[in-house]
Amino acid sequence: MRKKLYLVLVSFLLVSGSILAQERCGSMEYLEMQMQNDPGLEQRMTEIETHTQNYIQSLQVQSTAAEVYYIPVVVHVLWDASNPALNISDEQVQSQIDVIYKDFRRLNTDADDTWSQAGDMEIEFYLAFEDPDGNPTNGITRTETTVTSFSGDDSMKFSASGGKDAWDTTRYLNMWVCNLGGGLLGYAQFPGGPPGTDGIVMTTGAFG
Repeated sequence: MRKKLYLVLVSFLLVSGSILAQERCGSMEYLEMQMQNDPGLEQRMTEIETHTQNYIQSLQVQSTAAEVYYIPVVVHVLWDASNPALNISDEQVQSQIDVIYKDFRRLNTDADDTWSQAGDMEIEFYLAFEDPDGNPTNGITRTETTVTSFSGDDSMKFSASGGKDAWDTTRYLNMWVCNLGGGLLGYAQFPGGPPGTDGIVMTTGAFG
């Protein structure tokens, strides 16, 4: 279920930055590339969707108390020495998490009844306070890189290519914030993709 949230989350994030002219969401381009490289992806996506629909149906016939899902987030900030402004502040990172929290709990100040389907998703995102090794963290990693601009090829997700390796994607929502070229605003991996690249990528100027 947590992976299913990525699609909703990236839609919110990318719409929030859509005022940036000439920029685009690369999620569908990314999905097409993954499907070409992984013939089994489409089948896994279908299985996940079927499981999700069955779960929804089971909730409709059960009388259960609402349960809030808590999602720890790690934000990987990538910056190069030629552009230190890319090394955004903790406050800028937190501001994005705050917006996500408010929107998914329908606590945003502009919430009204314009969209009848809008509601409290009972999902809360927060910056992780413990890293994969059990050490205290503020949920933000900072990596100085020699790469001045990344593309939609997942290179920012690996330390070997100037990025930062993901934290355990079964335990954390990974978000990479970096300078994206070619007018790319960001992209997300759809459910069923490789675990090692699961998460969301955002260009620095559209984050927070």
